Amino acid sequence: MVDDWYCSPTGEHASQDEAGFFGGEMNAFSYAWIATALCVFFSTVLTIKLIYKHLIHFHKPSQQKHIVRILLMVPIYSIDSWLSFRYYWLSVYFDLIRDCYEAIVIYEFYALLLEYTGGYMRMKAVFGLKSGFKLVAPLCCWTVSPKRGLLRWLSRLTLQYVLVRPFMALVAIILQSRGMYCPGEISAYYAGYPWVTLIGLISVTVAMYGLVLFYAVAREDLKVFNPVPKFLSIKFIIMMSFWQSILVAGLVQVKVIHDTKLWTTDNIAIGVQNTLICFEMLIVAVWHYFAFDSHEFASQGPQKTQWWSSLVACFNILDVIVETRRSFFSIRRYDDPSLVQNAQTIELTDSASLPTFTRSRAPSTTHPFASAIVASKV
Repeated sequence: MVDDWYCSPTGEHASQDEAGFFGGEMNAFSYAWIATALCVFFSTVLTIKLIYKHLIHFHKPSQQKHIVRILLMVPIYSIDSWLSFRYYWLSVYFDLIRDCYEAIVIYEFYALLLEYTGGYMRMKAVFGLKSGFKLVAPLCCWTVSPKRGLLRWLSRLTLQYVLVRPFMALVAIILQSRGMYCPGEISAYYAGYPWVTLIGLISVTVAMYGLVLFYAVAREDLKVFNPVPKFLSIKFIIMMSFWQSILVAGLVQVKVIHDTKLWTTDNIAIGVQNTLICFEMLIVAVWHYFAFDSHEFASQGPQKTQWWSSLVACFNILDVIVETRRSFFSIRRYDDPSLVQNAQTIELTDSASLPTFTRSRAPSTTHPFASAIVASKV
């Protein structure tokens, strides 16, 4: 009975599949492999060119390091999917890399929004000035008070995906090694795929809702930065890749995708999914060229920066660790003396709508930033 639980993405035609790629006659998968290679090449070149422009005009590191990390999603996704298409029997392991970076990108966009609005401490102050906020759909009937803790909860909603997604990818690898993952199988009770997919769906939905809710609260501050195209480009990548995997699994169940002479059902499903991602990455690479344009940063300074030093700064992910610790493990309160001590001087920059000021007087013990924000609006 245990043998009935076994499943494998390579199936019984693995050796024949290998011959199908390079064994003489060209077939549909051979042509698809060449087409996806071209998509990967052009999307990667476009992205590297855009990243290079940001690196040589690295005049706002606090923002641009997040932008560069987001842009890297295109080559990572496309190359990973291309390799997963070719080496289909290793696809679940390639997916681990892709899923981990997908989770990081969710955080990077949230961190970019924070930088656009003046940073975590300033937004904490802005939230503290709001008396009540009506949640967006589907929880639009609820009203919450942003004064205490809402920003931290929004951080948690977003950052939980950074923890859940890699963990579930690791679970998928363990199940795959035991022959119990069964990618694309949604009806077998023993298959790990539907459960991993369900948990991933819940987690990414919660993370996206956290981003939307943050935008709803900080909409006026973010308006000048036009964040909607940026958000939609990220949502397009994540949600399209997720939902099309569900669609492909459904096509397998209704026998639209089925075994052929050389290819198993699972291998065809893996090939279709990764082919679609490679084509979509070319679209997103062009999209990013307009959504994350570097011209606004090029005008910030006359001199070009050294691209390699800028790249090193982008690869320093200490901020991800710090933000995760602050969101999930920090227990300091708004009126904590150490927070007050560390925030004697506040600067609001990065936007014409965000006035610059320096606070020299002692902060209020009720809220360390409220008086400063009120004074800036007078």
